[in-house]
Amino acid sequence: MGKLPRVKETTMRPLGRKPTGDAKGKNTFLVGVFFLCLLSHCHDCDGGEFSISPSLTLREEYDDNIFLTKNDKVNDFVTRITPSVNLTYRTPIWDLILHEKFEWWYYAKEHDSQNSNDANLSSKLTVIKNLLYFDVTDTYSNVVLNPRGPSTPNNLTVNKTDSNTLNANPYMKYQLDPATAVLAGYTYTNIWYRSSDGINRQQHKGNLTLEHLFSEKLRTLLWVEYVADRPEREEPNNDQAAVIASAVYTVDPRTKIDGTAGYRWIRFSGGQDHNEPVYNGGVAYQFAENGQVELRASQLVSTSPTDGVVENAEQKVAVNYGKSLAVNATVYHRRNNYIEIGQTDKATGVEAGLAYMPNPRTAYRISGRYEKDRYLPQDNSRDIYGASARAEYKLAEKTVVSLTYDYNRSTGQVETDNYTDNIIGLQLRIEL
Repeated sequence: MGKLPRVKETTMRPLGRKPTGDAKGKNTFLVGVFFLCLLSHCHDCDGGEFSISPSLTLREEYDDNIFLTKNDKVNDFVTRITPSVNLTYRTPIWDLILHEKFEWWYYAKEHDSQNSNDANLSSKLTVIKNLLYFDVTDTYSNVVLNPRGPSTPNNLTVNKTDSNTLNANPYMKYQLDPATAVLAGYTYTNIWYRSSDGINRQQHKGNLTLEHLFSEKLRTLLWVEYVADRPEREEPNNDQAAVIASAVYTVDPRTKIDGTAGYRWIRFSGGQDHNEPVYNGGVAYQFAENGQVELRASQLVSTSPTDGVVENAEQKVAVNYGKSLAVNATVYHRRNNYIEIGQTDKATGVEAGLAYMPNPRTAYRISGRYEKDRYLPQDNSRDIYGASARAEYKLAEKTVVSLTYDYNRSTGQVETDNYTDNIIGLQLRIEL
């Protein structure tokens, strides 16, 4: 396949000391407020179940490299205030779940404040039973802009921005018989980025699905879909068609297998085509009361913040074991092929963690990770290291104090790939 008309630099953009973009962007919190207003008129509905769990986290930390640079490091004391709420509302015709976390932080030496959201909203409404339904999901999160640039899990400003993805899905579902149902629906997707570097886009998807339950152990789906992907600015549009089948099989109480396989055709507005198989399959096995191993492989198509359509392929093995003394480990390999710019990123890594809870009040946690990245066609590489330690103590039933340490290191062939970052923090979490 030839390159698309759009030409994009593959070097990392210069880092600014403050994020750019309009801070008035879309916000899951506003969608949540709408549903909460709706709740105020429905809370007395028969059969309704309502629960709400607010909390507040106060954190003070010292960060020795807030801009993730190799030279001229800037250290600072960072104050973080994080209110959050978990809300659930269920009735015979409507299920609503909202997880909302607003984070505000202040750099004492820089005299600068920032904010971000982390929220998930899910609404499922039965308009006409056994015929018409309306689902809404909205996700607001902090995402990496350029995967080749510096970033850490702790830092929410360098090479990162806030993003909101809204999905509105009206659909018809008719039960042909107790084991078979047919679905036809439309999904509108709106993807927004706070940074002006991000490419906002709207997607329109239509799908037709046949669902069949062979037995209590085997459930299958077969569907066709069409997607019109419309990015803003002067980016190429694309239209996608796909045929996909999936199955979930419960072998026994300990073993579950799921698999999805199909083919996707993509045509860009410049006339270029990209066709490929898509799949997502795995097996999960519970080998002890508190132990599980999972193997998974996938190849799917999505969009990236700045580089258009991307093919994401991943293989991983994950193991979890234990309760009061719990261990976990994951080995993975990822390949991200950016179709529109002829660029491929590969990553191979391992993550491991250990948690020890000697009593109901005390917990100790340590974790570490290593990742090897390779970038094509430039054939550059970098190594990423990370480690964290946490000691938690429950002062009261709903109050937990924590002492934390986080270490991040990156080494590579590009100047901006070389940095270290140490963070020490003291945190208080109160469930209200």
